[in-house]
Amino acid sequence: MKQFIRDVLAIAQDRIRQQLRVKVWVAMEVIEPIMWLVLYSQLYTDQVTRPFLGERTYLDFFVPGLVVMSCFFSSSWCGLGLLDRMRSGFINRLLVTPVSRTAIILGYSVALIASLWWQVMLVMATACVMGWRPPLTFDFFAVIFVVITLIGLAFSSLSFALTFIGQSEDAIIPVLNFVQLPMLFLSGIFLPLSVSPVWVQWAAKFNPLGWAHKMLSHSDTPFASPSISWMVGLVLFAGISLIVARRSVRPMQ
Repeated sequence: MKQFIRDVLAIAQDRIRQQLRVKVWVAMEVIEPIMWLVLYSQLYTDQVTRPFLGERTYLDFFVPGLVVMSCFFSSSWCGLGLLDRMRSGFINRLLVTPVSRTAIILGYSVALIASLWWQVMLVMATACVMGWRPPLTFDFFAVIFVVITLIGLAFSSLSFALTFIGQSEDAIIPVLNFVQLPMLFLSGIFLPLSVSPVWVQWAAKFNPLGWAHKMLSHSDTPFASPSISWMVGLVLFAGISLIVARRSVRPMQ
């Protein structure tokens, strides 16, 4: 187990070093979520949202959604960063060592999750400056931590699986474009889905992004029955995604 943890941390450290060398990546990790916050939080006035949100402001509703959206986009696209390591032969050489395939996936996922944590903290700090007032309790930060970790692990694993299977941008990008927007709009992060047609509400029940958003929106009662159900769903989804990614690991053809 100790060797497994060392392998995971070594791979994560290598990935983080690789990312930090790309200054554009560092800049975009900071600028992009803040830009989303500033632009999208102004989509609707209080007159529009009051019938759906009551006395809650749109910022109260949207910030948890932005956290989920940031994690989802970053996790979904992170597999493309693996292509360079595959083409350089690094992954092929790694596969003939005693390092397990699970450690490879977890190492890259840990690097991604670490970047998500500080990215989300930056978004939340900016939202507080804009007037958002979250419940600063242990339960709130615990739920934030769990959601970031599970969403990051689940979708980064699926992204890595897609990369190992597709092994080229031409195969990966169309699939991501096909999946991302439907999942995003069926998550209810822009407006409550209670105003949507029945079939949309039914489809949204199977969306992990919706589970994550609901967990964050109910972070004041994280151990209530609905929150536990959503958490169990995310844990199962992350576990299945990790298994799929582990089985997809293969040498570059």
